[in-house]
Amino acid sequence: MIWEIKDEEGRAIANGKAEGKPGDKISFTAIIPECKLWNINTPYLYALCFDDNMIKFGMRTIGVNGRDLLINGEKFFAKGYIRGREAHDHPNPQNLSLTEYYEKNIRAAKDYGFNLIRFHSRIPHEECFEVADRLGMMIHIEIRKYFGKYQKERATMVSDSGEMIDENEWRESIIKLRNHPSLMVYCMGNEIRNPGLNPFVEHIANVTKELDPTRLFIDTCAHGEFDRTYVDFDVQHMSYYYPFGKDYDMFENTYNWLIYGSAKGQQLTDTDSKDSPTYRVVRAINSARPVIAHEICHYIAYRDLDTLEAKFDQYAPDQKPWWIGELNKLIDAKGCREEYPLLREASRKFQFASWKLGIEASRRSPLLCGYHMLQFCDTERYENSNGLVDCFDDKTGVSEQEFMKFNADTVLLADIPRRTYFENENVKIPVLLSHFDAGINGSGDFKFELIDDSAGNIISSGTLKGIDLNIRGRREILSVELRMPSSAKARMLKFTAKIECADTKIANDWKIWVFPDRAMEFNAPSATVALDDICVQSRYPQFVSSGTLDKPEKLLIVNRFTDEVFTHLENGGDVLMLYRVPENRDRKYAAEPEKYYFPSVWDRLKGCIWDRGNNLGAYINQHPVFDSFPNEGFMDLQFSGVCT
Repeated sequence: MIWEIKDEEGRAIANGKAEGKPGDKISFTAIIPECKLWNINTPYLYALCFDDNMIKFGMRTIGVNGRDLLINGEKFFAKGYIRGREAHDHPNPQNLSLTEYYEKNIRAAKDYGFNLIRFHSRIPHEECFEVADRLGMMIHIEIRKYFGKYQKERATMVSDSGEMIDENEWRESIIKLRNHPSLMVYCMGNEIRNPGLNPFVEHIANVTKELDPTRLFIDTCAHGEFDRTYVDFDVQHMSYYYPFGKDYDMFENTYNWLIYGSAKGQQLTDTDSKDSPTYRVVRAINSARPVIAHEICHYIAYRDLDTLEAKFDQYAPDQKPWWIGELNKLIDAKGCREEYPLLREASRKFQFASWKLGIEASRRSPLLCGYHMLQFCDTERYENSNGLVDCFDDKTGVSEQEFMKFNADTVLLADIPRRTYFENENVKIPVLLSHFDAGINGSGDFKFELIDDSAGNIISSGTLKGIDLNIRGRREILSVELRMPSSAKARMLKFTAKIECADTKIANDWKIWVFPDRAMEFNAPSATVALDDICVQSRYPQFVSSGTLDKPEKLLIVNRFTDEVFTHLENGGDVLMLYRVPENRDRKYAAEPEKYYFPSVWDRLKGCIWDRGNNLGAYINQHPVFDSFPNEGFMDLQFSGVCT
């Protein structure tokens, strides 16, 4: 057999002759002069030609070092998104060729900074690997068959015919796919229960390493015991809360991994009572291997129904989702047709703010080397939009420039757990660098600005020269200490940070809000205050509550509905309702029952995931109550203390 290796320009760079008869397994060694490595941003492909065959291949290494993933020996931060299973994918309504279908999706994803696709419960078509090889995108596959009974399989890993994983099919899949440089991870499945207690799982790990030691192996995305030893890295739930307020640091907390148990039988907790404990001891989890955050940023928004319906009418009317018509009926029935564009804009703004919070939190975490986002592209199965592109892989108006501020290979991060401050308050802001761009080296100069966003003037600015950009990974590079400006009126500010080096600029920005601290200037009205454990006088000592609930002043300030409140309203009184009761909160023990309450108030406006019925965001009607509360017409993080 005569063989030849060509570079991307089609030039022959190596050739030779391999002896053997038809049907023999033939091997040979080739030396590639000045070998160019395949990588995400430089996906260089060679071609092996023999007889009438041509096989494209790339040269690169994949590995781990401690908590870091490595590509070609360089630290790699995985910015992944999920496709594959029906709930997380979309069909091909434009009837593109498979090459065009995958290329459209991958090109859009790269425009927003993503570098990895996790195929949930599925191996994609060969064309997907070919496109990923050519454009530069890592692929994570799950080889276990999906039999259509997801919850059962997730728990038992067994099909109706008694199979866990067909080892022969597993071997055949690896042999078929292992020449693709884009293939990064072999995985058995999603959220498999207790894989570390099943010896067959470790057997599959050993088979995988025998057939292809150049890739990474993991048994399951999430639910794997923290102390199993045969996986190369881990994908773990890093909490299903909103990454702000009390859960701002949720990507730095590993205690929830305890629910998956210990493969070695270690004691994980101790307590004297499940119902009313006086103490609880909880083992801390310290992972020594790379960890990727599982299924983050599943935040929903309203759809552009007219545009979406027009596309289905044009390309695939028989595939048009049922919910388009039903949502339009609902919008009309609720009288929201005129305001729907504003509702959609509000939801998209809050969705983007949530993506920024979530991805920045994952990149600040000292535990993580990546994340899987759920998800980048919409699915036609659900009525809410949770992607940056629609189910045609068309962009929906999300700014690439703004998204890349926190999703490029190298980004600046500001650790700002609070976004509202009083005037003259001293604030310390640690600034971190998440740096994984091999093309940015040397040193750069850091500059910050604190800008009055409404007036456009710079309140303060500063520079620190000589930031070392040769160190890859995540690290704190400096802190900025600021005194908030004096202000008789609340206003929105913007904190900007950038590093300039050669012809490269790394920049990011964050909104913060400053409020007057002039409590003694407040003219306290005559009022009856009944706010349970809230003490108004701690902030306004001049505020004296008079009257009682039975005989209140004209103004009654309360936090719950009672018979006295309704009587006061019926008698022409005024009520300021600061509604906050424990009835619907996340409680282990039942609260004292309320006679009158809003059962769903606490569920109405929250940035949650896995809940298709919640609305995200809000627009702000013009009203005097907001004259002293700076806003851009939409809810933002300055409302966090009001809505929680």
